[in-house]
Amino acid sequence: MITKFPQQPTRSHIHANNHCLNYAQRLPVRDSREINRRSQLPTMMPPKKAVIDVDVAVVGGGPAGLAAAAAIQRVVGRSTTIRVFEARTPSGERGATVQVDVNGLRAIEAIDPCTVHRLYEQGILRAGMSVHDDVTGERMPQSDIHHDLMSDLEKHGHAGVMAQWWALTEILEGALPPGVVQHGLKLLECVALHPKSGESDRAELLDSGNECSKNPDSHDSGFRYRLTLQRCGTDEGTHGSNDARSQNSESQEQVNATKVTGGIGEMQAPAETAFTAAASAGNGVGDELTAEGIEASDRVLVRAKWLIGADGYFSRVRRQVGDGNVPTPLGDVVWWGTVYQQDLDLAGTTWPQPLLNLTTKEAWSACYCPKGQLGPTAARLGLIMRASLGDPAAQALTVEGEASQADGNGPPSGALWYFRTRLEDLERALQESPADVRHGDASAALQRVLATFRDLPPDVISFVAATPPRRVTERRLCQQGLERLVPGAWTDGQGMVLLGDAAHAWRPDGQGTNLALEDAAVLGELVRRFGLGSQAFSAFEEARMPRIKEICTTSYLHRAEIIHKASFTPLWSSTDLPADLHDVQAGLQWSRERIHSILKARLDNSRLSVHPNGR
Repeated sequence: MITKFPQQPTRSHIHANNHCLNYAQRLPVRDSREINRRSQLPTMMPPKKAVIDVDVAVVGGGPAGLAAAAAIQRVVGRSTTIRVFEARTPSGERGATVQVDVNGLRAIEAIDPCTVHRLYEQGILRAGMSVHDDVTGERMPQSDIHHDLMSDLEKHGHAGVMAQWWALTEILEGALPPGVVQHGLKLLECVALHPKSGESDRAELLDSGNECSKNPDSHDSGFRYRLTLQRCGTDEGTHGSNDARSQNSESQEQVNATKVTGGIGEMQAPAETAFTAAASAGNGVGDELTAEGIEASDRVLVRAKWLIGADGYFSRVRRQVGDGNVPTPLGDVVWWGTVYQQDLDLAGTTWPQPLLNLTTKEAWSACYCPKGQLGPTAARLGLIMRASLGDPAAQALTVEGEASQADGNGPPSGALWYFRTRLEDLERALQESPADVRHGDASAALQRVLATFRDLPPDVISFVAATPPRRVTERRLCQQGLERLVPGAWTDGQGMVLLGDAAHAWRPDGQGTNLALEDAAVLGELVRRFGLGSQAFSAFEEARMPRIKEICTTSYLHRAEIIHKASFTPLWSSTDLPADLHDVQAGLQWSRERIHSILKARLDNSRLSVHPNGR
């Protein structure tokens, strides 16, 4: 059954008696409460033994895939069918926290201004960070970092906002019509069909909607790719693995390759054998699931004319119909976790000292690193951010534009933590650990981070120990080397294109998600210019590779200017916006005024008076 759009627009929580356009045609906006309710609805699954014919198949429902789908839908219109296939269930509370910087915010605004407004409403606003010695807890002199968000807004038109990864995907999914994102479908196999020669990239696309082909064995004329997907139960999505993201956004081989899966003996082996056994999965080695091993009733076939691979840095799309490259493991291991006040109460502990007496609802971070080393570039790093992590609806604005009081009058009641160390440090720590911790069971991930960072101050150790193991994510980092940024690496010359981590995975340095959002905005502009097809995809590759190389080769401390110079052509027109505007420039001005009012209302409500007292 296909969800029908309401005949009359719903009232937006941004503008009374107005509605905001999310797509190429005028559609009702869904406020944060409605988006949250949608995430709890049963996933719209295709019927048994289905064959779905679509114009554009997007594999991976992370920020890259969702933003790309929204950008393309905006420029090609509703007559072109787009489906995003994602293995995870549409909710979660675990995984990485991402910084959406000025360039990422501009990219989202170019796709849909109302979506960037929701991010400002629901995102995490940071007051600043203090830096501490990771053994004594002593506050390092002259190390505090303070964020003046309104000043950043005046300078750049945007101010960085943080969001939990799963929350960002919910916001981006709200920019798409219901039914576009198909949760619970995991890619098993992707095959290029090589349509008859002479078929033009600009050939008129057939609108097959979400209907299943009555004759799945008929000739694949016009369809360039056939996907085999597995139906996943709710336990095989976000809650079923120790993964930070989705299992199409980052395939199961990636999860296996980047989790600490081996015993200590394996972990001391070379990286190629310890963590990259699944790297050969493209040749069938190490795959835990294949199309042949799945019951027919649990398989869904999809035929697509165009294919977008946004399935993370162990992209199966890239391995099966692209250049076959897999990422190179790095020498770092990372952990993420989420803690709430009730977890601390249950464990009989409290916040680390630097986060204990906050006087603001804005987020404050405490960074722990070796003395003399700068936080983001330190050899080992612990970062704890206390922030409001409740229901996103609690942080939204009312129709009148005033900040909601739903999250109470006290300081933030949740925290996100991140720890990073070298693999050899983990190996040394595990030498003295029990066998159940040395081996790579996901439930022992919390014990491994505690063993590795056992020298942290006691208040930090007790805080991290209060984290429920199910909310801990563990991963070894990988990247696609810059030497792979060569023509043809992201396209197959037929109708496939890669973006986000599937194209240019890099070490986590604050720009991965932002570059994926940039990818989506640029791809949308080039599809509008050239139409869906290899010309647009090749132009995308040519335009994006120099930008990726520039960001990745510029040090963390010197890239601000490069980030801030990013600009994108709006994919919408002034008539798409819920205001009487004459042109796109007026629409951008309207958008920036809305952002200013949202941010000012939230900051005024935060009652920031002094920054936290550290040790």
